[in-house]
Amino acid sequence: MSRRLALSALLAFLTPMSAHADTAFNDAVLRYEINMKNVEVQVTGAATQAQLGQDAAACAALKEAIKSYDYALGSLDMAEKAPANPADKPRPTKEQFETARQDIRDKKAMFAPIVEESCNRAKVK
Repeated sequence: MSRRLALSALLAFLTPMSAHADTAFNDAVLRYEINMKNVEVQVTGAATQAQLGQDAAACAALKEAIKSYDYALGSLDMAEKAPANPADKPRPTKEQFETARQDIRDKKAMFAPIVEESCNRAKVK
């Protein structure tokens, strides 16, 4: 599945979640949710590619998953810094934002050796 097609399907799936008012906070939350779903899609694709012996494709998908984690971290920062608006979804506390960030950092750290192994096997830098 191409990345564009996967993103289109994901956006269609997430549309009901974006039914909230268009505010800076809600937009940032939606981007965070999309990036986290994108990670799931990319990891699933990487696993499939690895099973098929397509190590270079698996490596590329895992690298894209890492990028999506980075984008999700940026979206969390934007959400936290967004000005308050009465139309916002309920806002997490500072501790909840930090917990979400740490969860992403932990997952990225867990992925690092997997990406390295996959890319080494494919002889991709």
